[in-house]
Amino acid sequence: MEREAIKRVKVLLLDFDGVFYPFTTDFHAHVNQAAARAALRLGVPLSPEDALILAERSYAALGSSVEAFQKLYDLPVQDCHGTFSEELNPTVVEALHVTAEHLMMCPVEKAILSHGSRAWIRGVLDRFGLNDLFPDSHVFGLEDLDFRFKQQEDGAVYRHVLDRLGTTAEGTVMVEDTLCNLPPAKGLGLTTVYITQGRPFEPAKHPYVDHTFVDLATFFDATFEPLAR
Repeated sequence: MEREAIKRVKVLLLDFDGVFYPFTTDFHAHVNQAAARAALRLGVPLSPEDALILAERSYAALGSSVEAFQKLYDLPVQDCHGTFSEELNPTVVEALHVTAEHLMMCPVEKAILSHGSRAWIRGVLDRFGLNDLFPDSHVFGLEDLDFRFKQQEDGAVYRHVLDRLGTTAEGTVMVEDTLCNLPPAKGLGLTTVYITQGRPFEPAKHPYVDHTFVDLATFFDATFEPLAR
């Protein structure tokens, strides 16, 4: 991002899963196992083995280990979200892409906007000693969004968060690792940053992406470190 553009930034909105930490094989396995256990707790009539298979297929096809259970068994998203979150263990996250130094170096307000639960976000932040850097007013889990998703075309989630933070779209940057979540943000006027995690990216196919970086640390180093010199 250019220096003059950076100076106009008032708030940095950060997605959490896949932005703060990388997805690993062990993480994927843990998420699928957690989804299977949650489904069984919610009364899905499958064996543990079949529930795990469905969770794996759901993740592969839909990008969510629980979504297939919701659709096939008409489970309320609130119940799935809460029970699934309870089955997750923050210790499965082995390392972060960002340090406390990165976050403290950033001279603007920072908030987390995630489809994960507030408890999950807090658990991972606590594991790495970062909880104090994000007040409750600046952490938005799915339950704080009335179980609405960022990819909704009307941009309702982003408008809700901007209103809660008392800021404008023009002064806000959204950092995200899931492309489908960015068009509504761009449509409202937010600056959009896509974290590629090393995945191929063709800018011409995604005109709603303003900037790309391989990970969050690279974004902070390139964007905010020059301001500190």
